Amino acid sequence: ALPIYLKGYLEIYPQQIGLVFLYKTVFSLWPNMEVIYFLHTIWVMVIVYFTYAVTEETFGNSRASFFSIIGAVLFVPMYFYVNYAYGDLGMAACGVLGIWLLIKYCKNHKLGYGLGLLSVMILGYMIRANVLIIILAMCIVLLVFSIGQGDWRSLIFAILVLILPLLTQKAILNYYEQKADVEMLKGTPAVLFIAMGMQDTYEG
Repeated sequence: ALPIYLKGYLEIYPQQIGLVFLYKTVFSLWPNMEVIYFLHTIWVMVIVYFTYAVTEETFGNSRASFFSIIGAVLFVPMYFYVNYAYGDLGMAACGVLGIWLLIKYCKNHKLGYGLGLLSVMILGYMIRANVLIIILAMCIVLLVFSIGQGDWRSLIFAILVLILPLLTQKAILNYYEQKADVEMLKGTPAVLFIAMGMQDTYEG
């Protein structure tokens, strides 16, 4: 198994520990860098298909769905990220899949969609903490849906969708701290990247 060093990069960006844990798990099964390219290719396919699926569920219009999938396929910058290991594609894939699961849950009230949503957003937060923006939006939707429909289960899902990804990331960090007998510094807060992404200027 590949070692994980809690100094250096992870000391500055401790929020990346979830992504490192995911890659370590993948490498333990397939110790070849090509597996990352393969995984990122899967992420691209998920993004393209579920962009179409979300459009179809939202509008039910074949013309809109057609143009959504064409737009997704022709979004060329997405393909360049296949060669990068920072998790942007995985985060986007989990985000769009999570949105589809949220729509299906609100329409059908099936527990399976809710559990799928929880699992996907836990994975998404492990990959990239920026997905917290989508998580917060989902919590708002579930809260409004819960009030409007008088559905207490949706309120529980809203709480779990917010809390479980944070607890999972914390659990992974605590595991490696105990294993390495090293206490991680707070490093650069993940919220900094969210703030940077919301800036309109080049400096942001």
